[in-house]
Amino acid sequence: MEKNNQIINQNDIKEYNIEAIIEKCEKIEKKKEFIDYITSLLKEKNNQFLYVLYKLYSKKLIIKILEKTLKTINEGGIKKINCEQNRTIGGTFIYYIKINDNINKDDLKKIFWRKTKGRKEKKKLCKKMNKLVLNNK
Repeated sequence: MEKNNQIINQNDIKEYNIEAIIEKCEKIEKKKEFIDYITSLLKEKNNQFLYVLYKLYSKKLIIKILEKTLKTINEGGIKKINCEQNRTIGGTFIYYIKINDNINKDDLKKIFWRKTKGRKEKKKLCKKMNKLVLNNK
């Protein structure tokens, strides 16, 4: 993400004025531009889940979750389960999507299906590769 033509890291997010970010989000009219802006804020590589969330729900819901995420990050973040580290800004955003009362479980599957599908395929491939390696010894 750029601020005054300088690339910043996640720790600098606390410097941002949340109201200014939300205002900018609300002004962006094009879906792709909006998704790209949110993706850059969240430091996420994959933005497909944002397109699905946008399609199923609305830009307003994404902005609401983003605002909650930024407030949480500014207040120190959320710890990962069984770990001392904080969740990343993208991880915090995804966490808030998953616990949002307005999003039903069936829609969560639609929003995150690519991640699940990719993990399952990767796991199958790893098992096949392990079998091949073990059989060649």
